[in-house]
Amino acid sequence: DAEAYAHLLNVLAPEYTNPSTLAVKNPFERAKLVLEHSDKMGCKRYLTARDIVEGSPNLNLAFVAHIFQHSLSKEYEPVFLFGF
Repeated sequence: DAEAYAHLLNVLAPEYTNPSTLAVKNPFERAKLVLEHSDKMGCKRYLTARDIVEGSPNLNLAFVAHIFQHSLSKEYEPVFLFGF
């Protein structure tokens, strides 16, 4: 129902989110806000509010991974290992 995403985005990218997202009662509206916040972060959108609310496992897993990758890539310099 996008509540976990709202918490995650509030922690990883508070500058792009709004804590009031958690107060939204309608799961679809909350999911839409989460997607808007992730757009502001620069995350690609490849799932819909319906995918979030209905719990599409593969799309949600990919979205979480993308959020983490995108937010953490701004904090750390990439490390390149020779030969790998």
